[in-house]
Amino acid sequence: MRVTGVRRTSLGGALLGTFLIASLFVPVMSAHAVGAVQFLNPSDYTTNISLSNKPDADNTVHLVAWASSLPTNPFIEFEIASPTTLDSATVDGRRINNDTWDADLDISGLTDGSYTLTARLYSGTTQEAEVVRAVTVNSVDPLPPPSPNTVEMTYPAIGGSWGLNAPKDKKINGLIDVVASDGTEQVRATYTTSGPGTDPDWVTCGSAAVATNLTARIKCTLADGVSIGQVTAVAVVANDTPAPADPNPVADATGDAHRVTPYAQVAKEVSVDPEVLANQVLSTCLPFTATVTDQNTRPMAGTNVDIHAVGPDDQIRFGAIKDETTGEVKTSPFQAPDKSHVATARPAYDCLNKRNEGTQGDHNIPNQDDPQHIESTTGTNVNGQFLFALYSVTAGGTITTAWADVNDDDLLQAAETSGGSRIGWNEGPPTATRELFLDPSTAAAEAGSCQRVELLGKLGGSPDAGQNVDVHINGPDETVAFCQPADDSGGTPPNAGTHTGNADDATTRHIEGQLDSTGRFIFGVTAASEGTTTITAWADTLENDVQESGETAKSGSVSWAISGVRTISIHASKSKVAKGRTVKISGRIDGAVACEASQTVNLKSKRLSGGRFHTIASATSDTEGDYLFTVRVQSSRRYKTAVLGSDACDAATSRVITVKAI
Repeated sequence: MRVTGVRRTSLGGALLGTFLIASLFVPVMSAHAVGAVQFLNPSDYTTNISLSNKPDADNTVHLVAWASSLPTNPFIEFEIASPTTLDSATVDGRRINNDTWDADLDISGLTDGSYTLTARLYSGTTQEAEVVRAVTVNSVDPLPPPSPNTVEMTYPAIGGSWGLNAPKDKKINGLIDVVASDGTEQVRATYTTSGPGTDPDWVTCGSAAVATNLTARIKCTLADGVSIGQVTAVAVVANDTPAPADPNPVADATGDAHRVTPYAQVAKEVSVDPEVLANQVLSTCLPFTATVTDQNTRPMAGTNVDIHAVGPDDQIRFGAIKDETTGEVKTSPFQAPDKSHVATARPAYDCLNKRNEGTQGDHNIPNQDDPQHIESTTGTNVNGQFLFALYSVTAGGTITTAWADVNDDDLLQAAETSGGSRIGWNEGPPTATRELFLDPSTAAAEAGSCQRVELLGKLGGSPDAGQNVDVHINGPDETVAFCQPADDSGGTPPNAGTHTGNADDATTRHIEGQLDSTGRFIFGVTAASEGTTTITAWADTLENDVQESGETAKSGSVSWAISGVRTISIHASKSKVAKGRTVKISGRIDGAVACEASQTVNLKSKRLSGGRFHTIASATSDTEGDYLFTVRVQSSRRYKTAVLGSDACDAATSRVITVKAI
């Protein structure tokens, strides 16, 4: 990794005088420094802070500092100095985000021993604050003691986003990826909720053994009561405790820490591998992997996964694959579904010992292949995976559907992401079944609002990406229309058939589009009147913009109710007018469209000295809710306007204005 702005010296001989002279020009610290600076890395996530250039992802030391109450033109530099050998090096920090700077320190030329490591916060060229840590440089190997093991974080990136998953009824967790130096046994992870510029209070959250390729992925689990938005930084430290024992903090070596911005993970894709299999041997367990990833294609750990397997007939079984030597189960723990619907418990299969083991649910459907159903008990692993197996003694086809059951109700909801596979036992794979879902399938909304609707398409349980879809909306009258929610897919009027624009008739509107990579097409529906809009969506496989027999379709509805809340304004063209002359009094009714147009507006008046308001004229509002009165002024009076209430619309009264006769 490149080292920027390094200035290395040995404070001896003639150079010492040069540095003494230069020190006369060091800016004096402000007596009212407002900034604060503190190390994130190295930090107290480990007891003994030592610096090693043992290669991990590179052979430099990653320095990180954060600051608060930043001054004008803030800048952080790092300096390492030995009080005995007078070796030193200074590295200019790179600004990562608003409050964090980092640098890569090359310690290969420094003599092993005790040093001070300093981070200085500047305002321009004026030092505002500094923090000093005692560290040990140990870069020469194999001289005793050997250089400590190191680790570098590759995800989350320094100053980057960090995905955190909050599975239902489980603790929040996030995944951390690292590269370790050769010889590292484990990596321990910590997080902090401390604020920038403070000394971090680190909380241990997980650990993982280092793989043969020197990488590790740690599941960092937050403590109870800690929310996603509270986390400010994460740290990892190499540990020399042999797995599978828990890492002992006294075996900590060196580490890395990153400032992060956490985000809530949302399951956006479930893929099943393999997706298609043909001519599989009967009475053999086939392994499958269902992988759940989020909106940033990051794996999600601990996500609840459910799986349906349908056909051939009702004998298809889920299996547990085990290591032939150790008996260790390689597939993920599962059980029969336990919520929302009746599922007869049936035995699952032990693929190693050829006997019944575990349970699966059987959803009885007369005269059809019964869906066989399992759900995870511990959720996905650190790779976002749920591993399962299928076993069949009957030739035919099996269709599986795996979904991220985020609300843990054991039902596949339209908004839940799913994937699937197709297996042919002693024959080719079955034809994929196309399905459409509307979310919401029924909705109640305020007339005039834009109701967001999500059309979800699946083919064999997987997203039906790229499929052309058409949507009709009909009723309650000619005010029905498509509208655009914030994430609208950009549907267009049909371009085939006998259509004129996007209207099939006076009360039916029509758009078409394509399902995106997740199988979704998003649109909005609105209507100004009370009543119901019927939604009909179909997979237009012929792409002729006409719903043909055999094309998969789905229907839904939106019920519109008029909000009765409305207001009425009032204005006079003049506040003073000669006696006997006229003044115009106008205003507008604001509310639902049906409560604005063609409404009876009463103009009321009374004397300045007191008395009661009396209606002196009535008018009808226009299509925009505007009204107008022309009044001949004989005396100074107060005026207001009012509309009466009805079954659908509330009564409303304007403010009071005064017009004086002069």
